[in-house]
Amino acid sequence: MTTERGLEQLNRCVEERGPQLSGLVHCAATGIRRRFEEITERHFDWTFDLNVRAFFKLVKLLSERFSEGSSILAVSSWGARRSLPYYSAVGASKGALESLARHLAVELAPRGIRVNILTAGAVLTDAWKAMPMGPERIAETIRRTPTGRLIAPEEIASAAQFLCSDAATGVAGHTLVIDGGMGILA
Repeated sequence: MTTERGLEQLNRCVEERGPQLSGLVHCAATGIRRRFEEITERHFDWTFDLNVRAFFKLVKLLSERFSEGSSILAVSSWGARRSLPYYSAVGASKGALESLARHLAVELAPRGIRVNILTAGAVLTDAWKAMPMGPERIAETIRRTPTGRLIAPEEIASAAQFLCSDAATGVAGHTLVIDGGMGILA
């Protein structure tokens, strides 16, 4: 959850590095993975606070520090566009994150600031351990993915590096999906 103390620390960090920023990558994900009937308003608020509100606050706080040619990247997930088991709060928050990023792409483009979205498919992280039926879901995901494997965190990092680089200066308001081809299957 975004706290005033955390924002103060961020501001100090930015001050130490100078007045201009060339990029921001918002790679936050949290949420309650439960059946909809088990999700409380507190769970919902907590999920949206980190996944959406934190992005809003960061961009708002740092807005004047972005120089022309800067890049802002919001990292999303499949759940923003696809229904996944036990993912309603997280998926809804990622959908809101993507919508906010698209709106910011239009509003910040005249200042020369690019905003894009990176949607990660099934990435091999410890998050699988917290999911109901995690090992079974991993096996099923691998079976249904054309590449026959989960995505490595380094692949997401490389895609983020590309979107934030000068090689992507013509890319704005785009969602780049890194999912091993799973999203193209019927």
